[in-house]
Amino acid sequence: MSQLVFITLFAPLLSSLFFSILEAVKLKRVNLISQRSFIYILFGISSIFVSLFVSSYFINPLIDFYSFFNLTSISNVESSLIIKMILTICALDFSNYLIHRFTHFVPLLWRFHRLHHSERQVDAMTTIFHHPIEVLINNIFIIACYVIFDLPIIFIFFYDIAFALFDAFAHSNLQLPVKLEKYLSYIFVMPRMHRTHHALDKYHGNTNYGIVFSFWDKFFGTYSVMDANKTNPIKFGIEDAMTPKSYSARELLINPFI
Repeated sequence: MSQLVFITLFAPLLSSLFFSILEAVKLKRVNLISQRSFIYILFGISSIFVSLFVSSYFINPLIDFYSFFNLTSISNVESSLIIKMILTICALDFSNYLIHRFTHFVPLLWRFHRLHHSERQVDAMTTIFHHPIEVLINNIFIIACYVIFDLPIIFIFFYDIAFALFDAFAHSNLQLPVKLEKYLSYIFVMPRMHRTHHALDKYHGNTNYGIVFSFWDKFFGTYSVMDANKTNPIKFGIEDAMTPKSYSARELLINPFI
């Protein structure tokens, strides 16, 4: 079990690095490590420590608190493991959809999440570019899902790995054949869909909150895809006033408080 915990903690960082290498091969980049990627790797490592901090010092109080709101126990559902796995994955992905949506519309949460959206160059490394306080808040929220639905631990680990892989792929500038991506996007979040979410245009930037499955956005009316191409690329980022002026760790960490 400890090996699974270790793998899931490092899954976002490793997935981001893996897809970054694929991007470098595609673009024939020789220099893989820049100031930007170095800083983002540090942010990815900080996320691991934040998650460890929450699980070490807050997990029991959070479990005790959320237990008062227990709705059901998927762990004890009298059904096959496949059904339990499907229910667990859907519960977690829907919870992440809601959390992501909240981070865009609750002003305090947006202050921390906007750092992730400040990127003018969205790629696989963007995946791990989250403010440590946002990671802390997201950990506290997602633990609520674990407890309220009493989710089987083994399927939580399975979902976390899938989450990391889909998240890194969706941020990457890798592209599948258009028809294949179109069919896959009926169920799963694909790069064209998620990169639309990073658009400077707020109409599109406030859509596509799904992580693994795309059908949450389609069901709740938050789905959109920009018709982008080489002559009409997506402009990424947020307003200049909210955008960090450099890749210095200090500038990035204090950004939400400006």
